Amino acid sequence: MTTKAYETYTQLTAKALVETQKKIKVLYDYEFLAGSGIKFYLNVETRQMVPITAGKTITRITEYPDEKGRHIVYAQNQKIFVPETDIISVGLN
Repeated sequence: MTTKAYETYTQLTAKALVETQKKIKVLYDYEFLAGSGIKFYLNVETRQMVPITAGKTITRITEYPDEKGRHIVYAQNQKIFVPETDIISVGLN
């Protein structure tokens, strides 16, 4: 790799790293699953229904819902589809 090519590569890599860091610093509201008890949701990876405890904190993975109105969230060490109506946002503490 020539010096000029290496400098260009380094600049592009640094720019991509800075953009990634900007995205990571975005703060999201705390969110919970609505209700209480056990609910069943579709696991994204295994395509099976899994029991999830309602009322627990979740981490939303997708920014926008799919065509069925579901978000992919991370809950109890699983990625699951959750309807938008089952997500309660409580804001930042």
